[in-house]
Amino acid sequence: MTVSATASAKECSTINELAYYAFQGHPSWDGDITWSVHKHLYKGGMWFLKCSNIPNFNKNEYGGKSLLNTCPNPWVENYPARHKIPAQGRPSDLDKYFFLPATGFCGDQTTNYEFRTLTSGYYGAYWSSNSRTNTQSFLLHFLNTTVGIDSDDRYWLYIQESTWFK
Repeated sequence: MTVSATASAKECSTINELAYYAFQGHPSWDGDITWSVHKHLYKGGMWFLKCSNIPNFNKNEYGGKSLLNTCPNPWVENYPARHKIPAQGRPSDLDKYFFLPATGFCGDQTTNYEFRTLTSGYYGAYWSSNSRTNTQSFLLHFLNTTVGIDSDDRYWLYIQESTWFK
């Protein structure tokens, strides 16, 4: 069963859009860029091509079909077709790219829901507007060594703004 967000995630990108960013958006890890959140400075994040620079970009399907009903079931965390190795460094033509900071996460029961970045500027995760089950949603995630799409339990808090994907 797949449902769409109606509240906080409804303005987020679809899972199909996130797949375009991860796999055709020429992702590039930038470990030197500085950004701030909650009045603290952090380093690290990923550059992605803007949708207008990705050929055949389509929010409703990826590769000719919607990913909503074609992902492995149950979801396989390390499914190879859902991850890739990003380039390293800042792209030379930044006007074609947008940046997503490695914001970390607000934890689960074991972290008392405190804001964590694991290692500062190490991990980025961004919800899609699509749920996978009643308790999980699809997301884009990245580290300095990998970028991909997955699903995760919705009790995780990933900081994001819909304007970051512009």
